[in-house]
Amino acid sequence: VRHMYEQAKTLEQAWGTWRALQKTGKSAEAAEFLAANREELVKYRPIKQVKRAEAKINEAIRMIERSNKTPEEKKVLIAARNKQKDTIARYVK
Repeated sequence: VRHMYEQAKTLEQAWGTWRALQKTGKSAEAAEFLAANREELVKYRPIKQVKRAEAKINEAIRMIERSNKTPEEKKVLIAARNKQKDTIARYVK
């Protein structure tokens, strides 16, 4: 999961740079940046979806923690959600 967030940070920076160049009317520079960083920019949307899915799982974990289930039930449910997060994070690699 940590690797996914490190990768996301790099991809978000590249995406932000490209979008900033576009928005400021520097289309030639944006095109050059796109050509040089196409591989990273293509990965941006999938990583964004993975982060969104992980955020939903984290919210589900918080709901489980606040529930009135027994500690053992909580442990099992949270472990299952963490396994989901790990599976999703591996999708990005």
